[in-house]
Amino acid sequence: MQKLSSLILATVTLLGSGSAVAQVCGEVPKVLIVLDRSGSMKEQVNGQSKWDIAKSAVTGLAQQFSTQLALGLMLYPSWPEKSACATGTVNVDPAVASETQIVTALNSAFPSGNTPIAATLDAASAYLSSLSTKMHHVILVSDGKETCLLPPAPLSATGSCAWENGTNYRKCGGCGWQFCLASGTWSSACEAKPELFTCATGQTCGTNALCSGTATGSATAKKAAAALAAQGIKTHVIGFGAQIDAGALSGIAAAGLTGTYLEATNLSQLVSALQQIAASISCCGNGQIDAGELCDPQIPAGQSGACPTDCDDGDPCTYDHAAGGDCSVQCAHTPIAYTTSGDGCCPTGATSATDNDCPASCGNGVLDSGELCDPQIPAGQTGACAGICDDGDPCTTDAPTGGACNPTCSSTAVAPDPGQADSCCPPGLTKVEDADCKPPCGPDVTTDCIDLCKGMQCPDGQYCQWGQCVPWDASGDEAGCDCRVGTAGLPTPALALALLGLLALLRRRR
Repeated sequence: MQKLSSLILATVTLLGSGSAVAQVCGEVPKVLIVLDRSGSMKEQVNGQSKWDIAKSAVTGLAQQFSTQLALGLMLYPSWPEKSACATGTVNVDPAVASETQIVTALNSAFPSGNTPIAATLDAASAYLSSLSTKMHHVILVSDGKETCLLPPAPLSATGSCAWENGTNYRKCGGCGWQFCLASGTWSSACEAKPELFTCATGQTCGTNALCSGTATGSATAKKAAAALAAQGIKTHVIGFGAQIDAGALSGIAAAGLTGTYLEATNLSQLVSALQQIAASISCCGNGQIDAGELCDPQIPAGQSGACPTDCDDGDPCTYDHAAGGDCSVQCAHTPIAYTTSGDGCCPTGATSATDNDCPASCGNGVLDSGELCDPQIPAGQTGACAGICDDGDPCTTDAPTGGACNPTCSSTAVAPDPGQADSCCPPGLTKVEDADCKPPCGPDVTTDCIDLCKGMQCPDGQYCQWGQCVPWDASGDEAGCDCRVGTAGLPTPALALALLGLLALLRRRR
């Protein structure tokens, strides 16, 4: 529901073929993108090479029309590289959802070589005519003019010259070239160089730098487009950059039955031109669901096949939006992972401390404001309830009472147990009463024991012996006294000596 309460879908204006009416389709149209990768594509536009701009624009097209068009890719001159004028080859066969293969091919290539347009369009014609389906289109993107096949008007062997864009040669007719000498004049020789300037298919480049033999291919790019049109294949043309041959591109578009070429000098214009052509080829907008389409904007809302106009799923914790374009629009609902107070959503893992849309909730595994602990937090971690009431005294049993996240603690004294060691010896007890206590002191145990007479008071005439009050002369022997030093309830040494002296005096008086 977030950020998008309604979705208004606009129909793309169809201008590439000069018609605003979508065609009736029985299959997904096959489209071969014929892309210039000549050396001039290295030139910069706003700090970015024309090649990188073209890669971005073609990638976006492949993603947007993934299901509506069966897109393929043909790079010229040929990739992998063969020679500067090698005829372009098909790098990706036209197919639905071919965007990954197209991106991979684009990222592996780089700009280099010349511009063999006519021979490449002839190769595209031969390839497309071999396919079983017949709804075929070519989108030609060129940043220059034919530099491999067309001989210009005869050039003078004399005159001044200068290197242009790092190039020190020019075509001099046929398949030959001339050097620009260090002196700044053209050389008089016209040398054969078939890898730079080719002859039409079926012809060969002689040592005289002229083409000979019977041509079986097109002599110009315009004738190649006408040959494509004769097979029912339209050629759409985009001139990219400031160095294009407007007249030649217009001729190709006219012969290719698409009116005129589209111009682009930057990324935005190239994207727009490609989308405009793709929309004109697509069956989208004809009011019916064709192969590769998810919906059609001309189908009335509420009817089967209508494109969505509202993607709200009623869940405040999803970002609702339309994915895809034109006839491949579908609603997407992406879970919200960030915290934003006041949006009605408490994302997974958020708490009332990080998002005021989250209620304080005992048992949610998070220590919320006002809680002492949470029972779902694992023991040993901060905020765990386990051990929160332990007072460290082994002689008490501790337990939480009250609320689960705000417990109060109670402690109960551990009962004495002579048969069970539990690390607790209750005060005043011996091993007789509890297994954790020391044994009582006695005639046979005098160390590491508990003195049973400590704190014991005996009546007059008695003293404490091993925890029992006994008379001073219980055995009839005046010397029968317990003279342990420091034992409570027993006479001190001085007092014992005084008593012995008194007894001796009494005996004399008898």
